[in-house]
Amino acid sequence: TLDGVNDYISLTGTGNCMDLSIGATWTLGFTVDQNYIGNTDKFSPVQSGDNNWTLYNGGLHSTIGDATNALQWNTAAYAQGIAAGDKIILRADGTKVQFWWNNVQKHQATLGSANVGAGTPNTLTIGNATTSATAGAVPNWNASIDNLMICADQALDFNEMAEFFNSNDFDNFSFKDTKMTDFVTMGEDEYPNVTGEKGVVTGTLVNGTPDNFVERS
Repeated sequence: TLDGVNDYISLTGTGNCMDLSIGATWTLGFTVDQNYIGNTDKFSPVQSGDNNWTLYNGGLHSTIGDATNALQWNTAAYAQGIAAGDKIILRADGTKVQFWWNNVQKHQATLGSANVGAGTPNTLTIGNATTSATAGAVPNWNASIDNLMICADQALDFNEMAEFFNSNDFDNFSFKDTKMTDFVTMGEDEYPNVTGEKGVVTGTLVNGTPDNFVERS
């Protein structure tokens, strides 16, 4: 669990995930590991360079973009009520980026529509402080995620996304050898290391302690 003060997870080998420029294709999925709506006013679960997905006003609003520009969601984007065990997917299909919550598409925006670029290729951070064009300065995140699915350069189809929403079993995903870059179980390696099931994605817990690493059943 991240402490919301100064710790975060830094990953490499993540390809173009969080690239918000036109033509980008990728899928990120994760499980929420605790009830975090209301823990803090602003929080950003995933970032790549300046590019970030940020929730603010207790999850009443959701924004995706960089420090100065935000892609325009097609409706008023919200994530209020996300709870432990819920699953999230962010998916870019070359023309749009979508926000899915428990296998229901909530919102989408046009890639490249607000001059937002590629972020920092092969780099992804979880829960770090950032700056949102809409929400302003965003502090470190006091919460956690589990089972981070990374599909660089691949937009999963609806059936494949349904597999992720319905299971946590890496070995049984039909697309794990063809589309999945890696599947990262959080906090189950030797502190402070974070390693994906395939060994493609590696990283570390920055500014944390061994108490942040808890093996799950």
